Amino acid sequence: MLQNSQAAQEFIQAYKSGSLQPRGSPFSNLDFNPLKEAINLFEVFYSAVDYSTFYAAACFARDQINEGQFVYAFYTAVVHRPDTKYLALPSISEVYPQLFVKASAIKKAQDAAAQGKIVF
Repeated sequence: MLQNSQAAQEFIQAYKSGSLQPRGSPFSNLDFNPLKEAINLFEVFYSAVDYSTFYAAACFARDQINEGQFVYAFYTAVVHRPDTKYLALPSISEVYPQLFVKASAIKKAQDAAAQGKIVF
């Protein structure tokens, strides 16, 4: 159950109407509408009354919401919620390695893994 939050209600309405930024599209916190959606998603996470509700909302959002918006809102909520105070998150470079490593290096690693030369 979510606490009564106007931003959370706006997010739920936008999701139901299908007007959210689609999955796979680039997310930038410099673009007003996607940022507003991410902030509203943060409110959904932050206004969850307990950890199990927060977890359920995060699991749903992970599969349904734009990836960049999810990471932005989830990381921010984990930092601010008291019940996730000691939760350790991976660095952004582990979540989005393509932003920190050349594409050719990622391709070589994928090819080596596919051939069984390295195991993750």
